[in-house]
Amino acid sequence: GEMAATRSVIVICTRLALASCTGAASAAQAGLRAPARRVVYAHPARMALGPADERFVRWVAEKSPSSISKVELATFPPGLRGLRATRPLPARDESITWPASLALEVTTGKRAPERVPKPLWAESQWYTQLALLLLAQHALGDESKLAPWIAALPREFDTPYSWGADDVEALHYPHLAVAIAEQRAEWAKIHAAVHASGIGYSRKQLEWALHCVRSRAFSGAYEGSTPQQRIGLVGFIALLTVLYPLSGAGSWSDALSGAVAGLIFIVARDVISPRVLGLKRYVLCPLIDMLNHDGTVPSDVQYRVFSDTFCVTAEREVGTGDEVRISYGPRSNDQLLQYHGFVERGCVHDAYIMSAFLSHVDTACGVSDGALDRLERE
Repeated sequence: GEMAATRSVIVICTRLALASCTGAASAAQAGLRAPARRVVYAHPARMALGPADERFVRWVAEKSPSSISKVELATFPPGLRGLRATRPLPARDESITWPASLALEVTTGKRAPERVPKPLWAESQWYTQLALLLLAQHALGDESKLAPWIAALPREFDTPYSWGADDVEALHYPHLAVAIAEQRAEWAKIHAAVHASGIGYSRKQLEWALHCVRSRAFSGAYEGSTPQQRIGLVGFIALLTVLYPLSGAGSWSDALSGAVAGLIFIVARDVISPRVLGLKRYVLCPLIDMLNHDGTVPSDVQYRVFSDTFCVTAEREVGTGDEVRISYGPRSNDQLLQYHGFVERGCVHDAYIMSAFLSHVDTACGVSDGALDRLERE
């Protein structure tokens, strides 16, 4: 049916993308016409916005009025959800801002939340931790602060993870086939660990959450503290600066010197140390996660410390009625297909990884099997 047909398209487009990387063949040589769109999906998301989408839009208008005045949720051929500009957006304009308090986030060293056993949290990768946070909010139903967004998330993902053996084999790409098998094995281990911890999530629920995280999350530097903690520290320093000389313990100059030292410490901890220590944050952010990918668009998603918001900026202007897109980062078509379900024509970060390369060269050169491999070792 439709699923099989679109999956055939993704297989063909993947072959063409891989062939273009190695120079093995072109679309014309293969007797195939490349699609007009830069990004080709394995299966379209939906053809029209539904009640859940409309509820989500009303929620966004309440939580981020500045964003809803610039973009709107829309569908684009062949039925993919995305964000459309409702007015001209200049280059480097903050087209979307979203309060960090209404996003799911894990950071380096973040403590385990309630109802998640500490050993499970400590041994889990960031994407498992985010998946557990998402499932916890999902379990709250309409009581969740993120309920309108969760209801609008996709329920099914047509990525190679769920493909049959014939579809994976049709890619003729051993490296990607191995990566898919490893992903399946890893997710099975994750479910076993979650089940053993006593958390009652089914495998289907966990796979849904992991798909959401792997296809919609972004990462960035972590400052080491929250805005509330910074405000509290600054207030405490200000209080000590006043009380210290008033109590007769020292002079005003000493108090001011101490205040300056304290502020320098906050800056060093929240700005310099994260970059030196490599502290990271991983985020699932409503609205921002609705942006589709275009690897040719220089863009950035940043955290604004003082406003406690996430914002999106792009180096390219967007006209009224055009789709607003961002780059998901330096991802190859292998990664885009495996976790997002699409390939990108002309992907600037693409690379074809050949398995058992020397054995293929042996065959092409007509030498004995393994001869070049032995020569390399010698």
